[in-house]
Amino acid sequence: MQPCASAGVCTPTSPSASWRAAELCAYLRWHGIVEEAATLATEDGISVGAPILAEVVRRHASLLAMGAYTLSRVREVLLGGVTRHVIEHARIPVLLAH
Repeated sequence: MQPCASAGVCTPTSPSASWRAAELCAYLRWHGIVEEAATLATEDGISVGAPILAEVVRRHASLLAMGAYTLSRVREVLLGGVTRHVIEHARIPVLLAH
């Protein structure tokens, strides 16, 4: 297995997500991993899953690592969920952290 040479950090458009992405990018640089940050355009009520998977394809990624959590059952049934969308549509291995 080859070590990770580069990584992409993708976050939705929100003020709280931008500082977390900056911290993650700094952490990756400290470990010698070249990263590329991207902000994904999102719309209220629309799953971020599709833009995440589009970015994975654009970058020719071989692995997607992401946080995973669920919404209330009612909200998830009505709106879907990012985690569910990614699991159902990903064409590469997905590492989920909860």
